[in-house]
Amino acid sequence: MSTTISGDVYDAIIVGGGISGLVFLKYGRGKGLRCLVLERAADIGGLWRDLPPWQDIQNKISDFTINGIPLTGTSQPHIHQFIKAWVQEYALEPYIQLQCPVTSVSRGSDYWNVSTPEDSYIARNLIIASGIQNDPFMPDVKRTDTDIIERHSSELFDPGKFKDRRVTVVGGGTSSWDLLEQALKHDAKKIHWVYRNIKWSLPTSLNKQHLWPNLREMAFLQSVFRSIDRLNAFLRWLLGFKYWLLKLDSIKPKHQFDQRKHQLIPGRSLMCNNLYRIRQHRSEVNEIKGKMICMANHEKFNTDIVAWATGYRMNLSYIRLPEYEHITHVDELFPRLGYLMKSLDYPNMFFVGMPLLGSTSATPFISAVESKTIVAHILGQCRIPDEPILHQINHWDLFRYFSRFDKYNYPSFGSAVTFFSRALFYMLRPGRTVRV
Repeated sequence: MSTTISGDVYDAIIVGGGISGLVFLKYGRGKGLRCLVLERAADIGGLWRDLPPWQDIQNKISDFTINGIPLTGTSQPHIHQFIKAWVQEYALEPYIQLQCPVTSVSRGSDYWNVSTPEDSYIARNLIIASGIQNDPFMPDVKRTDTDIIERHSSELFDPGKFKDRRVTVVGGGTSSWDLLEQALKHDAKKIHWVYRNIKWSLPTSLNKQHLWPNLREMAFLQSVFRSIDRLNAFLRWLLGFKYWLLKLDSIKPKHQFDQRKHQLIPGRSLMCNNLYRIRQHRSEVNEIKGKMICMANHEKFNTDIVAWATGYRMNLSYIRLPEYEHITHVDELFPRLGYLMKSLDYPNMFFVGMPLLGSTSATPFISAVESKTIVAHILGQCRIPDEPILHQINHWDLFRYFSRFDKYNYPSFGSAVTFFSRALFYMLRPGRTVRV
């Protein structure tokens, strides 16, 4: 994947060879745009290239895939292979430059200049697809004479090391549920869970891939309720009932669920069924001293392994633009974007995949819907508004929002009948992948 394409000016340079960047490459190439992906690593895949093999997606296979590209499983190796299958299906390999990290970008009078250690490129449009989770974050706590094993969730390649050891999981989000599940699965001797705040999840005693509502059912609910307030009311009732049914009130968040702010994370059945085995601490780690964890609320306990479920930060410093170099979270980026995609600071600069962090959706779906609209904007078939949207847009609702201005791609999705009928069609065809 290192074939050089001759020529001087590209229609679009795409920074990042993960799912979002490669999805944009497909739709850009399909409309005749001269595109090139610049990927810093020696292989495509982004986050899914680097994650441990036990990490998996939050969705059902049929909800994650689009356009009939096969996916044979839900864990990291399967997702990485799915990304490669996408490249193969659409013959994208010649348009990808590997081991080509972008070191800076600058805007000329009409073009973007994109610099790498070995070369520079000129493009009419710049597509940032380097991800919202490209910098694993671990708190800078004090460490004194300690030999405790510490691993970020993205670096825990052998959860078998949990067996017969005291394990501490730090964090209250999706990764913490995964790590607690791994600690239970691998027979940790004692499990501590430290968190300041905890995210909502959809509790289940089943495999998370069989959770109700899945994305297709969620799309149907969005089409039925039509109003985010009515949908929120239903989901709050559903969540309250499930937390009560599975006796999980001790981890029920204090804030109200709001789909504009919160993911509907699938619960983990092993954790839900064995919460009594996990000692909870609503605090934060102040110091790691010897084998001891010292917390802000003055609690102390011994451990052998600390598994950090503290998430990721966004790192845009590599592009060396002052408006973006200090941004570490997608919420800081939203005010600088028109409709979650178009830079308000620079012309012909776009971001793909930004609604993913807090969204209840799947990466290929969101990236495809956004990519089609950005390509239409570039070709003059629609105009992305300058209006910032300061909240997440979840799954099927992207069509409702984008159909307001992108009549080229979504001419009839503003219709309640079309919205409902398509959602119903995909819900009743659970094995059919969505076509975008």
